[in-house]
Amino acid sequence: MKRRVIINAAALIAVASAGTYLSLSRADQKEYLTVTQLANIDALVQTEGEEGTPVGNCEIRKIFSDGELDWHYFCNDATTDGMIYPCPDQRQVGISGGTTKCTK
Repeated sequence: MKRRVIINAAALIAVASAGTYLSLSRADQKEYLTVTQLANIDALVQTEGEEGTPVGNCEIRKIFSDGELDWHYFCNDATTDGMIYPCPDQRQVGISGGTTKCTK
């Protein structure tokens, strides 16, 4: 009986010591932000006088319509009045159906 109490006490001390060691070793580790995370934070914080997002113009792709094929910067197909997307960086061949806004 005495031996069982000593073994249980030793096991409890070992588990408690291991838990304390692990929690303290993790507390010493510092978390560093990546360059991308810092750039994102900087972009969110920079509002010096600016309260909006710079915009550009892109063209709406016309489908199944008469018109002249030409090279245009077409907007993202998911663009709506409520949601705009980044401006395209490459021109594509198609028929323009007008212009709308995109984010630069």
